[in-house]
Amino acid sequence: MKRTLLIASVSGLLLLGGTPREGGDSTYSLLDAPLSLLQSEAAQRDRDAQPRIEELIRHCMRDRGFRYVPIDHERATRLPQADLLTRDEFRHRFAYGVVARVLDPRPFRQPRYVDPNEAIRAALSPSLRAAYSVALYGDESHPVDVLDGDGELAVQVFPSSCIARAQAVIRGPVVERARASALLDDEMAGYWRQVENDALLEKSARDWAACMEGGGFRFRDPNEITSYLLDRLAGARGPKFEKRLEQLRSLEVSISLRDQACQEATERERVLWEIRSRRDAEFVERHGQLIEEAWF
Repeated sequence: MKRTLLIASVSGLLLLGGTPREGGDSTYSLLDAPLSLLQSEAAQRDRDAQPRIEELIRHCMRDRGFRYVPIDHERATRLPQADLLTRDEFRHRFAYGVVARVLDPRPFRQPRYVDPNEAIRAALSPSLRAAYSVALYGDESHPVDVLDGDGELAVQVFPSSCIARAQAVIRGPVVERARASALLDDEMAGYWRQVENDALLEKSARDWAACMEGGGFRFRDPNEITSYLLDRLAGARGPKFEKRLEQLRSLEVSISLRDQACQEATERERVLWEIRSRRDAEFVERHGQLIEEAWF
């Protein structure tokens, strides 16, 4: 039944088409692509469940003779200031953020959060500290190996740990969930290869590259820009670094402005949205049960 609901929700989104986001950057926001919406829903469910999981961890640790203070995950996972901006706001302030991170890294730093249990562990003797870690995280000498679709080790889990026991109460058995996640990761890797190799996206990339070259910039794909700027940044270090940094900042802004104009001219967002919408629906139709087991 849940798999049917997942597929129905994706079909409904396709019928509606791209819905403009109030105050957003584009009608064709990839945040509204079917798989992105499912990922966001799963992530929100995890966030909502986290306080209860932390309480279960506390009770488990208490039963094993240790004190544990629930972690405030909302504070622990706060985003850097720069990540809270819309794409257009970020581009206006930082271009791609390459030079800006050097000039002032503060907007890109995650707010510091101190785990309240660090002090508890630090006050214990070495032997009790080790026992605390085993109780909380599991015994590293007795893992359960979870394999991917090719039979390779994907992850090791520790079902007897307090963290795993707490998660199992809310989300189901950790080993089965980890296996589903490993298999889904394999399928998702293939999915992204299909998106990247889609004929429509390849044509869009060629059109974009031609537009960029018309402005004096040679890139085959937008993903090359940041790597290019990082290489230029590395080469700028040394004597006269500040002057070179100013020049690189000017270049970064120029590329960003041309990139934005070319993406609009070639309707790259619309093309990618149409590809994602079509392939997302196919992916959910084929792997809905696996998505349910891994994410929900």
